[in-house]
Amino acid sequence: MAARAAYGTFYVYFPSWEDLLITLRNHILSDYAAEVRIRFARAGAATWWRLLDEECVRFIDFVIGLDGLHEAIFHGPIADRLMDDQRSAPNLLAELLRAGVGTRALKPLDIEPSAILLFSVLHSTADAIACGGNRARLVRSTRELIRRWLKRSKKRDMAVGVAARET
Repeated sequence: MAARAAYGTFYVYFPSWEDLLITLRNHILSDYAAEVRIRFARAGAATWWRLLDEECVRFIDFVIGLDGLHEAIFHGPIADRLMDDQRSAPNLLAELLRAGVGTRALKPLDIEPSAILLFSVLHSTADAIACGGNRARLVRSTRELIRRWLKRSKKRDMAVGVAARET
């Protein structure tokens, strides 16, 4: 179905194809970020891991669901264009990790690098599935990797507590 808009009308609103893609990316990511913030608004330590597991799968499915648009807005000509903090996936993940550490559901982390790495893991998982990888195996492995990396350890907590008392 054609949009029935004059060719020149496009350029009234978007000076270039890249500007359209940036606007589209910003809109899609703003909507997704708003939904994530609502889901995690009242997350406590007791529900944190369930929410994080669900959100990781939701993000993977979100990226895959973008289909060809994913390639255009994340790997295409605007991939290297910076996003503002409210839309950046690593910044959103940093918010979630900071809150998880705050509830003591997650172990203490260097938040910003951890968020960048978590985004890379999730995005790479989505890319691998989109290229025909086994979804169940990739999601299961991603969840296991994230839990082993971020989960608090009673043994470690006790060791840190002993070390803190000794200093």
